[in-house]
Amino acid sequence: AACGNVDSALSCCTEAHQTFAEAGNDYEAARCLSTIAALRQARNTPGDLELARAARAEAQNAFERLGAALPPAVETDLKGGGVLRTG
Repeated sequence: AACGNVDSALSCCTEAHQTFAEAGNDYEAARCLSTIAALRQARNTPGDLELARAARAEAQNAFERLGAALPPAVETDLKGGGVLRTG
C-alpha cells in the first residue's frame, strides 16, 4: 500500500491472514485483519467499508479473546471511528 498498490497489499494480507489462521497463530491473524480493514477502508470501492467494519470487529474480538492489548492504531480506530492505520 505504501507504493500505492492497495489491491496487491490486500491480496498479500489476505493470504497472510489465512496462513496465520491455519497455523493457529490467532494474534498475527488478528493483526492481519486489522491491516485488511485499513486497506479496505483506504481503497473504498463498493462494499469495502462494510467489509472493513467486519474485519475490524473480528480483529477486536480476537484480541479480546486472547486477552491481548489492541495495537495502538487499532484501538484508536475503534474508539474514534477514524481511518485505521497500521505500522
